[in-house]
Amino acid sequence: MKEIARYACCAPEAAQPNPRTFDAPNIGAPLLAIGPELVRVPAGRRYVEAAYHEAGHAVVAHVLGASPRFATIDNSPVVVFGSLATLSAQERVAIDLAGDLAERWACRWAHCNTDEEWRAKIARVRDCLGGRCDDCNASRQALVECAFNDAAAIAWLRRVADAVLHMVRTRPIWGAICSVAEDLKTSGTLDGAEISRRVIDVVKPADANHWKGLLS
Repeated sequence: MKEIARYACCAPEAAQPNPRTFDAPNIGAPLLAIGPELVRVPAGRRYVEAAYHEAGHAVVAHVLGASPRFATIDNSPVVVFGSLATLSAQERVAIDLAGDLAERWACRWAHCNTDEEWRAKIARVRDCLGGRCDDCNASRQALVECAFNDAAAIAWLRRVADAVLHMVRTRPIWGAICSVAEDLKTSGTLDGAEISRRVIDVVKPADANHWKGLLS
């Protein structure tokens, strides 16, 4: 697999002249987005981080009713879904936030963005400086849902993030995330049927209904 460098488009470094594009090769150690900052990681860990990140998106999406078509960490890490039109705004944002939260929890770091971190991201989105990263997408959705009231949007994001972190840390869901991540580290790509099988094996329908209800 090729070396991957990822960064958050809403990170401070993104404001520099000629910022790197998503997944652009980087001289030296690769960069992985963790929250609003750029974090250098040693060679060999980049695929582990990306695998848990994409597995988090894929598993939480499946639990909430959006079937992934495939997930990959080859070239540009991504999860591709079918339509998300039937999901609520909270559920769509939950899927956005699940990647970073799973990536952090793989290191046993239970951290959601702080109010100050969300405030900085929302400011960039308002100034049309944000991009298409998970946090920028979540910030835009929160602003729309909260009638462009920054304080309300931050509180809304914190509530969704807290619920997603709790979801990710729940044993069945974390088991599914680990299963998908391990296969991604080995094969690089999983199709939707394989992802679904790994979720269905450990997450009961009643559990899925519980999480959907919590985010509705």
